[in-house]
Amino acid sequence: MFLNKIKLLAKLLLFSISLTLLTNCASLPPSKEPSIKLRFLDEHIIPEDATLSNTKIGGLSGIAKKGDEYYMVCDDPNNPRIYKTRLYTSKRKVDSLIFKEVILLDKPDSSLKNSHLDLEDFMITPTEKDFIVVSEGSINNAKDPSILQYNQQGKLINKYDIPSQFKAHSESKPRNNGVLEGITVSTDQQGFWVANELPLEADGPKPKLYGTKSPVRFTYYDFENTKPQKQFTYPLGRIRKIPFLPFYLNGLTDILALDKNRFLVLERAFSAGRGRKAHNVHIYEYVVYESENTLDKKSVRGLAKPNTEKNLVLDLEDIRKFLTNNTIDNLEGFCYGPRLENGNKTLLLISDNNFSSFMPQLNQLLWFEIINN
Repeated sequence: MFLNKIKLLAKLLLFSISLTLLTNCASLPPSKEPSIKLRFLDEHIIPEDATLSNTKIGGLSGIAKKGDEYYMVCDDPNNPRIYKTRLYTSKRKVDSLIFKEVILLDKPDSSLKNSHLDLEDFMITPTEKDFIVVSEGSINNAKDPSILQYNQQGKLINKYDIPSQFKAHSESKPRNNGVLEGITVSTDQQGFWVANELPLEADGPKPKLYGTKSPVRFTYYDFENTKPQKQFTYPLGRIRKIPFLPFYLNGLTDILALDKNRFLVLERAFSAGRGRKAHNVHIYEYVVYESENTLDKKSVRGLAKPNTEKNLVLDLEDIRKFLTNNTIDNLEGFCYGPRLENGNKTLLLISDNNFSSFMPQLNQLLWFEIINN
């Protein structure tokens, strides 16, 4: 009887919180029509026990395309590596995904001996000769994030300077596990953009169940210079699912340049205690018409609102029923996939299963058709 009363009180509390959020919190403005739509094609699950060359396949936090091959980066700090794979498809279905090679990334430079290479994303340079990886470091252990260039054999050949605000001891206070997370080559192929996962403490709070100003920063580099060139902000959305345990987050996990001022952005949210429905993932199109350069700003609070559009392309809840165990997993990376017979581009998403360290998770690959509006 006492247990039933506790359950009833818990339900009433959740209802009260939900009602408060619906009635008191600012909602997102109506979305404009994005320039593209995504149509779900297929899912492929990489077996949890899969291995290659004495390495366990998992922690896949980024994916990149080179010809008919796909490369995936693993975020294991003890053994940073990139996997080379081949994807076989037919009739809009994934037939197989073959892991062919593992590229181990070395740390020969003295400045990297004590670094923490938590690789969250990477890209292949336009020459297709090198990889550029982003690591969020370990802020709690005073280890800075990094942007590093490796050749195809895993040898370090270049390092890029990190904006001072992102360094572990910065007055801007980057958040642990919330710094450099996404990278994409610019569409003119003269440089690349990187983005952080969570706001710097100086910039704003982490997203909450109600609307907040939680901006992250996009930073541009060109290939002729190791120093950052310019920067603008992107507003993270709020948490949309009430957690059943006291932990939740929403962060940016990848970006893809669609045009000079237009990006595809992956936001991944997590609400603890909801089992297979803990993850909530959205894909947005972000268009930047005019924005102040924030590269030298210790904080972006109080800056004039940039002239931008953030339009919803896909809420993955719409396809949950088509997925294994109705599970949307910890999707952290995306890239263009193989073209379809009708000439349309496609998009591949990959999940980081955290090696199932915290709960059972999937190495999940999702495939979408890109349709121009």
